[in-house]
Amino acid sequence: MTHTMHGKKILITGGNSGIGFETAKALIAQGAAVVIASRASAKTDAALTALGPSARHLAVDLSDLSSVRALADAYLAEYQQLDVLINNAGLFPAKQQMTQQGFEMQFGVNHLSHFLLSQLLLPLMIHR
Repeated sequence: MTHTMHGKKILITGGNSGIGFETAKALIAQGAAVVIASRASAKTDAALTALGPSARHLAVDLSDLSSVRALADAYLAEYQQLDVLINNAGLFPAKQQMTQQGFEMQFGVNHLSHFLLSQLLLPLMIHR
């Protein structure tokens, strides 16, 4: 099997379950090192155990843009490389909720948080 992603560093939001977890598993099988950005939880701990030593975790609450900024700062402080950013996490709340900054929750988490994260990490992906 060719390891086409060998040496690549990948950040996945919501990589602790569902499509994000399956994506992380497939990329690790191809030789990538994966950082999962999600809330700290038993679900995240279980995902990291299942994924093995090629998976790391950085905590984030995507409903709070200050947490997204802290995630970007933590990533930039720890890593000098980002080859792929997968903005996977999302939610569909049953009732109207608001983010910490007052945006409608689904729009804030699914779009604004990922836009901000992409903008903050873009220099690392462009200047390689």
